[in-house]
Amino acid sequence: MHVGDKLLMMADFRLSDSKQELAQATKTPVPETVLGGLSEQEYREKEEHLFATRVFTVVEQMPEFPDGGHSGLLKFIEDNISKNITKEGRVVVSFVVERNGSLSDIQVIRSSSYKELDDEAIRIVRKMPKWNPGKQHGKIVRTKYTIPVTFRKKQASNG
Repeated sequence: MHVGDKLLMMADFRLSDSKQELAQATKTPVPETVLGGLSEQEYREKEEHLFATRVFTVVEQMPEFPDGGHSGLLKFIEDNISKNITKEGRVVVSFVVERNGSLSDIQVIRSSSYKELDDEAIRIVRKMPKWNPGKQHGKIVRTKYTIPVTFRKKQASNG
């Protein structure tokens, strides 16, 4: 039913655990407006190529540091900062989490103004283990990720 420029649609869903019913269910074909003149197989191949090569910036499931998620990432950074660092500052580093979890295209996107800190932030990212890659539409994709690395001198404890 059309109402103005809006398309209204009703859908009825029913949950079932019947394997026979599942086997008889038919797959809904991809609409011609989406296919754009391609066959469904050509469309799927083009989609797979896109997922394999494109670097996404936002995905449904963002990449994750493998050992403890965000808090594990912060601990990894803290544990791996060289004791020889004398400056303080913040460096923002970006990288691509590849489909296999490895990191590539590591670069400083906001410098601390100290080359020593910029180099150390890149060294730490290069040392990271493979990540759990991002996903889009249930498929593993290349995803750009950005993290800040903050360098602070440790305060001497009073005790």
